[in-house]
Amino acid sequence: MKTRSKRTPKLAKRHIEEEYRDVDGYWVYLKPGYKNSLDPLGNLHIMSEDTKRECYQHGVLPCDCDECKQLIAKAKEGK
Repeated sequence: MKTRSKRTPKLAKRHIEEEYRDVDGYWVYLKPGYKNSLDPLGNLHIMSEDTKRECYQHGVLPCDCDECKQLIAKAKEGK
């Protein structure tokens, strides 16, 4: 019996807080609760590549760091 391996979801619009392009490339800031899967330390909430397409090839993982928890709590209080 084959088991499905879990795949890391790729970056999608629902993960993005802000994105823009400048002379250094394309930048994506993730919403609280998400982190870049390629970060070895596991706490990077930003992606930067030469093109938008390259950014969208990155994986995104759930993040429960203290900063994300605080931002999510603050957003809930504001509603």
